[in-house]
Amino acid sequence: MVRVNGLFEVAYIAGTGADQSVIPSVVADSLRAVQPGLGPLGSPVSVTLADGSVQVCEIEVVLDLELVTIAGAVNLRAVPCLVLEGEGDEVLLGKDALKRLGIDVDQTLAQLAYLTLLEDEENEFPVGDELPGNASTPITTLDELLDRAVVSGLSHEHATAVREMLELFPEIWRDAVSSDAAATVEPLFVRLREDAKPYRSPPPQVCSTTG
Repeated sequence: MVRVNGLFEVAYIAGTGADQSVIPSVVADSLRAVQPGLGPLGSPVSVTLADGSVQVCEIEVVLDLELVTIAGAVNLRAVPCLVLEGEGDEVLLGKDALKRLGIDVDQTLAQLAYLTLLEDEENEFPVGDELPGNASTPITTLDELLDRAVVSGLSHEHATAVREMLELFPEIWRDAVSSDAAATVEPLFVRLREDAKPYRSPPPQVCSTTG
């Protein structure tokens, strides 16, 4: 319940998604005689209702609201409320009033949605789990790598050529990757040949048009 201007209590709904607080015209009529802040708006405000219909509010009233909660009373002073014509009898607390209480509905919903996404997301390989049981047997030698390549379609001719290269340059091939010493290879130097001649490319040709 909410106590309006300390005079009477009516039901209220929080978290409706309304940008501004709204009171039904029945409540406004009860306050009209004692509420000096009741008056027409400078420009009417269009309100979209829950069913999607649009209604124009032409009157605004400033109220002192005392929310009656399980934990006790919560006071909100000078809350602007639009007067909504209709048969309703509940005060709708808007986001403006809730933010004065430190409650940001949009931010809370966004956090809940983010947490829900994290809970629904499933890792393909959870932390600490091993690879699936159907994973292929690891290759430990270059010979095994070549044998598997032949099974996968590599011709024996190409496989033989690769084996010859492995035997010819054994120092540049590795059976496994680890954090041991770097490979011992000569640094690469580039030198121009003695008979090298400089070459200058011609300027690019640009098409010209005459008018």
